[in-house]
Amino acid sequence: MEEIAYMSVGHIVIDYIRKGELSYRSIGGAVTYGAIAALRYGVSPVIVSKVGVDFPEDYILLLSRYGIDVGYVKRIDKLSTVFELIYENGRRLYLRSLCDPIRPDDVPDVPVRSLHVGTVFHEVPLETVKKLRKLADIIAIDLQGYVRKTDDKGTVFIGKVQLDDIIGLVDIIHGDFSEVSAVCSGKTPVEAAEEFYNRYGKILLLTMGEEGSIVAYYDGLLRVPTYRVRAVNPTGAGDIYTAIFLLAFSEREDVIYSSALATAASSYRVEEISFKGIPTRDVMEKRAKEIMGRIKHIK
Repeated sequence: MEEIAYMSVGHIVIDYIRKGELSYRSIGGAVTYGAIAALRYGVSPVIVSKVGVDFPEDYILLLSRYGIDVGYVKRIDKLSTVFELIYENGRRLYLRSLCDPIRPDDVPDVPVRSLHVGTVFHEVPLETVKKLRKLADIIAIDLQGYVRKTDDKGTVFIGKVQLDDIIGLVDIIHGDFSEVSAVCSGKTPVEAAEEFYNRYGKILLLTMGEEGSIVAYYDGLLRVPTYRVRAVNPTGAGDIYTAIFLLAFSEREDVIYSSALATAASSYRVEEISFKGIPTRDVMEKRAKEIMGRIKHIK
């Protein structure tokens, strides 16, 4: 059976976004941004997901028209995963409804080169990750969906968790400082990244918004500066970072260049509200060359 170049597994979501006077509904989720980034990078992506009866059919058609394989997106007789995002002195996030988990039998038995577990709220359980490990050459996960919790109003917050079993099955982990701090105790991003790598021995992509990122790997810690742009909408930037790093690294690019390319791709995203902010590979590469010279080993 022919290998899939890139597969993303997790919930496609409905996002209701409010930023100042601007308010709109959008398709969202790490799998969505990751798959579109992969497509723009030059590979054919596959999404494995579940959506509910309330999910707009035109969103599925949009992904299909982009060139993304949505044959493994199941519509079930439940509500979709829906978030409300309010950008006002930072970001407040609310979970309004949650679709069913993605189980092992929802995943096709096909070999995968690059696999992105793009969780948003506990929808890819351990038993599914175990199956994905058997299928994939390289797996990257987003911590966000594993460390999120909610209160009785649906407010999403980060809570301490134990994720040794899942982290032990994957190769690359992405999270921001609050998410990484949920699985280790470092008091600064550098301390957290160092502790994380020493404990797990896996590549860590610790993103810090306008402060860039720290990458922990087998040759130490890198500080990767951001590319300064006017941020219009940061939603999905971390998902794009993870997807592009994963794809570049799976093509045997080194960690430094993979980090620069991921930073370049995500910097274009924050400049635009729509998916058109995700650049093509040749555009990513031009900006990555500028970023490369400013990456430094800090440990």
